[in-house]
Amino acid sequence: MERMFLWLIPLFPVFIALGWDTALTLTRNITVRKLHVMSEVFILILLFIVPALSIPYDLIAGEANFYVDSNNLEDFKWINDRFSNATILNSCFQDSAQWIPFFTSNTVIFSHMNRCRVENLTPSNAEKTILLGLRPLNAELAYIDTNYPSLDPMVFYPRYKLIRFNDGNWLFDLTSTDTRNNYRILSNELTLCDDYISGNMHLDGKYYVYGFWKKYFRVEYFYLEGIDYAWLTAPKGTIAFVPCRDYNKVTMSIVSSMRSPLNLSVIINGKEYDATITQGANILSFNVTINRDSLNVIEIHKDCDCIIFVESIRLEN
Repeated sequence: MERMFLWLIPLFPVFIALGWDTALTLTRNITVRKLHVMSEVFILILLFIVPALSIPYDLIAGEANFYVDSNNLEDFKWINDRFSNATILNSCFQDSAQWIPFFTSNTVIFSHMNRCRVENLTPSNAEKTILLGLRPLNAELAYIDTNYPSLDPMVFYPRYKLIRFNDGNWLFDLTSTDTRNNYRILSNELTLCDDYISGNMHLDGKYYVYGFWKKYFRVEYFYLEGIDYAWLTAPKGTIAFVPCRDYNKVTMSIVSSMRSPLNLSVIINGKEYDATITQGANILSFNVTINRDSLNVIEIHKDCDCIIFVESIRLEN
């Protein structure tokens, strides 16, 4: 019903116009010409205002969550120039990769046309298949736009050849397990010479590699209001970076909207820390070694179906 409503919206002005035209025709003989003209002008204005007031903006924004940005278009062109008739594994949900068949000569496994399922295979099952060293449906490539819910690129990174990374979008060659150049490709893009990672996805979104909402209308609304938070919606969030210097301390600013305390598990380069946050702003500090010129990974695990907000991550000595 919601989609039917959206599809019919362009026709609403036509229906309204026909109704008013009929009403004006019936009353033409009993109204003065001046009033008749003013009524037509007034109705013409209403034709544009009234339908707009009734459009469910949140629904439209939600339906468009897998929009394509300039980085995706660059990726699609790059793929189209190098591959033809390839089968591409994708995330499906809120995923720009669904547009690949429209911009390239390749196909994707999952789309809303097949309800993100091919027989018993779903994106989450496909990820489990990757963990077993198998290629789902003999896919040649995997394109991961890391807008959650997405495939976890860190599952693919140690197992398959990374052939492209572009501002948070990952492309893997699933026909090759040669990972020797993976770090080189990734480090060129994830180098961090500042001591600070902000929560602004437009500036630092590439470092938030899994579990965060990036393309979502509410996120954009917050940014327009000057509130730069990284929205962690998944049970696990992953931040990855290659710093230019060594550090021995990580300080995170995390905001919780939950009324009750929330337990977190923070894993930094394999070392686990327990933390508890309360409603409002929280500052978490960890004494841990951060090595320059190497891939450093921070994971945030939460045990609730809730959203927490990462305001910033600061590296210190």
